Amino acid sequence: MSLEDLGNIGEFVAAVGVIVSLIYLGVQIRQNTRSVRTASYQSWFDSYSNFSNTILANPELDALFHHGATDPDSLTPEERRHFDGISRRAFRLWENLYHHRLQGTIDADLYSTWRETFSRAAQAPGAKLYWGEEQGVFSEAFREEAEKLFAAQQDGR
Repeated sequence: MSLEDLGNIGEFVAAVGVIVSLIYLGVQIRQNTRSVRTASYQSWFDSYSNFSNTILANPELDALFHHGATDPDSLTPEERRHFDGISRRAFRLWENLYHHRLQGTIDADLYSTWRETFSRAAQAPGAKLYWGEEQGVFSEAFREEAEKLFAAQQDGR
């Protein structure tokens, strides 16, 4: 076996090693992507759960939120300020989830179920009133997404 033959064998072994390394790297990237998506969704869901639990654990806050959602015009100025603060947090949660979806860190199927949940909640008179007054504090992309939902509600979709 000549030195040239040994060099060719060495190049072949090196090429196989590179291919195996690339396959391994691809598997690792795929697993990392799954982990990031799972962690992103879990983090968002924890925030949503904390928000919901805070409201539900406090009967006065729960009553205020329900009252504001169904009949916002009857709120006192102080109640309205609290209702707007709760609404801001709810819309921020949705905005956060929307931006995760845009970046691909939230699965499309999961996003669509939450989009439907938010769409139903946004039908409340208080949500519409809050959005009409405060939508400018949210990102343009999110405003466009929310406007689609509000328009779909008006069309009966």
